[in-house]
Amino acid sequence: MKEEIISKPYQQYDSWSGQPVPATTPSHLLPYANTFSTASGANCLAAVLYAISTCPEEEEWIIHEWVHPETFALQLKRASYNQTEEHFRANDVVVWVNEENVIQHVSYCIDGYLFFNKSGQVFTNPWKVVDWSELEQSWSHFTPVVYRK
Repeated sequence: MKEEIISKPYQQYDSWSGQPVPATTPSHLLPYANTFSTASGANCLAAVLYAISTCPEEEEWIIHEWVHPETFALQLKRASYNQTEEHFRANDVVVWVNEENVIQHVSYCIDGYLFFNKSGQVFTNPWKVVDWSELEQSWSHFTPVVYRK
């Protein structure tokens, strides 16, 4: 009963079930896909910076951090990701922005349909594999922008 009282409110915001992890998932994301953090703080921006890391064994620490939107944008640029008008595909980053062009959410495209995602910064928000329709529904009040390397 205690477990239900604690977990039920969190699951109303973010379902704890993810999609099966596709074989095309980058190997450094496999330990995190469809799992929970042991501490609060890590956000979607950190998850995506780790996903696009060119040296994940040295940069694993970032996935456990809270990253500011401006820091994220700078790192995305440093990683040679540029905005494109094309539809997203594998290895792209989708950034949802508000009317003032401020980043509200980000996600990493694994295979053109499935994404590595974290929808919050508390330990009850898992890193998980989600499909585009879930992201589209959750973030529909913001504008998605695709970035490609």
